[in-house]
Order: sequence, then structure tokens, then C-alpha cells
Amino acid sequence: VHIAIHNIPQAIKVKIDEKSLPFNDQEEFTALVSDLLSKIDFSGLPGANIQNLEAFFASFGVPGGEKSILKGASQDQSECQTSLQPFVKRFSQSIKRGYITFPPDTSLFEDVAVNGPLYRTQLDPITAFEAPYRDSITIKAIVKSDSTVDAAKTYVKVGKLRFIQLAAGIAVAKEPISLTKIDTAGNGFKVSTSDNRARAIFGVKIYPFRNYNRDHSIIPRYPLRRLSVMGAFDMLHPLDNFYIGGAYDIVPGLAFSVGANYYLETRHRVENNVIVNTSRSYEKSGAYYSVSVNPVLFVQFVKLFFKTL
Repeated sequence: VHIAIHNIPQAIKVKIDEKSLPFNDQEEFTALVSDLLSKIDFSGLPGANIQNLEAFFASFGVPGGEKSILKGASQDQSECQTSLQPFVKRFSQSIKRGYITFPPDTSLFEDVAVNGPLYRTQLDPITAFEAPYRDSITIKAIVKSDSTVDAAKTYVKVGKLRFIQLAAGIAVAKEPISLTKIDTAGNGFKVSTSDNRARAIFGVKIYPFRNYNRDHSIIPRYPLRRLSVMGAFDMLHPLDNFYIGGAYDIVPGLAFSVGANYYLETRHRVENNVIVNTSRSYEKSGAYYSVSVNPVLFVQFVKLFFKTL
């Protein structure tokens, strides 16, 4: 990243001061949805939340139903007539009266001999602080040797490239497996059956090309940085189900994954209502599909869900 300053008079010297500040490089999707969830009331959806939802879609380049601010852009022709037609009429009259000529009259500009450039452009790299950081930049004009004047202030946010990101979400097995458990506590023999059709999962995404949270548009600037290898496990029963596959970030903080599901199979040998032998091994049940988000957002959603029950 460089700082470019144009049209600096040759007689003026310029100094650039920088200050690094902490910066939370959280995904924009996570920040916007988290803010939206904190304001949701299931008894009704206030207008303020609709505005937050529009802001969320606008962050990905989707207008969200906003009207164009350009005059004449609507289907109301009266609006176009009141703005465009008077301008065209005045422009036509100016040409007829000779106020505007084509090509322009070059005699309007005096020839001035210049021995050297009067202005210059200065290009300086910003300091490479440790990412992520916000670099506050102040451009100062040196009036005298011991006196400066602030000419402009700005800042730039520099995100971090990461190899690993955590994720949490819901995984759905394409071909669910029926799981049977036997409880022999208290000299009993209780059999319960469930399946691995849908599970809450927690895992890790590994990005070979390192992901970039600042690229938050649906159409990515760096598509390869959104590809990852995902490994996850069942959130409630970590040893029962594993999920391994490939993932793609629709936007940073929201990913879709597909791969293979491996489940823990327990085999019991029962004789006279007594388990005489037990063996366990992991088997492949088939494909899975999952949608995952930042764990911070997932936890907030779960808390909101249980709060409304």
C-alpha cells in the first residue's frame, strides 16, 4: 500500500506521520448479522431491523430495494421533463448564440513558458505494521523548518491473511445411518435408536491460499482465498461423527461445505440379555452437506433461540 499526493507546489515540502491502532478484523457478514440478531424481537419485526437487513444486503453490492437518486431514472416521465429537458434546451440555445463552439476556442488559454515543473507527485509506502491494524495517516505541509500544518488526515485498514479459521454450523447427511445404543445401567437392558441425519458441528477450515476477511463481496477479488479444507465433529457427541470435505466461503464468515461423514459404529454380541462382547470402529456413511458461520455468530443465534422458547 502506498500514499500518493498529487499537485504539490515545488516550494512546499510534505511530511507524512503514521500511527498504528488496534483493528478487529472480523468478517463483515458476522458483524452485520450479529448486530441484527441483537435487535430482533420475535413478537414483531420493527422498521429499524428492516433497515439493518437492507444495510446487510448493501454490503455485498445488492441495492436492497433502494430507489435511484439519479433524476429521470424512475418511470415517472414528469420527473425527467423537469430536470433533463430544461438543461437540453439551455445547452442548445447556448450553441446557437455562439457561447459554445466546437472545437473550443484555444485562444482562451495563454501560452506560458515554464522552465520547470510547478507541481509534483509524491509516492510513499506506508509502514508495514503487524496485521491486522488500522494505520492513521496525517499529511503535513512544512511551512518553516520548525513549523508544520496538517494538510489532510485519513486512515487505511489492513487485514490479515490466515491459514486457519474456526467454523460452526449444521451438517446434513445425504444417507443417514440409524444408530442403536444399549444402556445396561442398573442391571437393565434399554435400547435407544437415533440417526445422524442433521447434526450441529464445530470444526476447522484450512485455507491453502490463506483467506482474506476484507474481501466481503459476493463476487470475490481473490476466489482462491475462499477455498478451504474442512474438518469437523459432532458438537454434542464429538466422538460419534466426523466430517471431512471441501468448503467455499460464499462471503467471509458464511461457508458451504460438502464431503464425507464418518460415524462410530458399535457392535454388541448379546447372549441371554447380556452383552458378552463389544467392538467399535469408524465407518463411512456417505456424503454430507453443511452450512457454517463464525462460531461467535452461531453461539449468539443459539442463545437467541433458547431465549425465545
